[in-house]
Amino acid sequence: MRIALLALSSLVVVSSGVCSQTLEFASPRGIEFFEGNSSSNIMLGNYSADTRVQQVDNSLVGLPLPAIRYLAWRRDGLGTGSANKTVTLEIVMAHSDFATVSNTWASNYKDTPRTVFTKKAVSLPDWTTASSKTPQEFDFQVKLDSPFIYNRTDAIVWDVINSNNALNAMPQDWQSTNIAHTYGDYPSDLGGGCATKNGAMRSDTAFRADATNIELGVKVTNGPSAAPIVLLVGASDPNIQLPNACGVLHVNPILLVGLGATDANGFLPTTIGIQAPWNSSYTQVVLYTQVLSLDVTSATKPLVFSNGQLVSAPQQASTQAVTVKRIYGTTPTSTSGTGPSVSACPTAYGI
Repeated sequence: MRIALLALSSLVVVSSGVCSQTLEFASPRGIEFFEGNSSSNIMLGNYSADTRVQQVDNSLVGLPLPAIRYLAWRRDGLGTGSANKTVTLEIVMAHSDFATVSNTWASNYKDTPRTVFTKKAVSLPDWTTASSKTPQEFDFQVKLDSPFIYNRTDAIVWDVINSNNALNAMPQDWQSTNIAHTYGDYPSDLGGGCATKNGAMRSDTAFRADATNIELGVKVTNGPSAAPIVLLVGASDPNIQLPNACGVLHVNPILLVGLGATDANGFLPTTIGIQAPWNSSYTQVVLYTQVLSLDVTSATKPLVFSNGQLVSAPQQASTQAVTVKRIYGTTPTSTSGTGPSVSACPTAYGI
């Protein structure tokens, strides 16, 4: 794949007018591709009957995320959780100055905090055991009562206040160390994927690099069951509908890479499609990606496409710092909590 990547490195001029249709951004950057290094029961689990968790997130600056309509979290890939648990949650959001974060709750608000989810009972998903997917899905989604309007300049701060919490384990994924790779910028989504029997087919793609290699990783969800997956890589988006195909072709392919096959639920875990020794010239690479599969249950449109994505290479090859700080406490009405620590329960922000 080294020759292919060298050839692609010269194809860096793409349309700046591409409209991003990304619906969700996960933080810390790249966390959708790997499991966090630890777990936390503080926010939803058996740590205390009353908790307050505040995260100040600097990962999203500059992104096309004008209005955040939901927040989502995921369980840890290990450990035993609970089913049919109900908690009482309240969520407050504001902008924050990441450089001056302290353990005093109110001092981390740069503007007037807003209650975006009023205090109410919320049913948690069944986290009794982890699924076979690694990492887990962001399946605990809280739709905000009113969207948070993000200025795209400052860090975002959210507070989750959990009252009268039953002390049953609900282990959330948690990242508290530097990430092993540096990831490229968040991708831009290009359209939606084909609707299969497992749901809307989706591919998530990212460049990442460490001191040795640059890699293009791909994760697929809701594809056809037990079906082959082929990665399409190119330098332009034809945006066309093909005969006998479900979905829209968003890649004029100059490279096709077989990735293996999905499981019975249409899932393909993070798979490295391209790998090459790191070269500083790769920082200029910007590519279109999409996956193609075969749905043998469809007589009329057996070829199925995922969403397309526009992805870029990282600007350095090293580990990546977690750009989130966390404060927590067991007395939500107190003025301060424990922290801040550079760590995060992975969070997905939806628009």
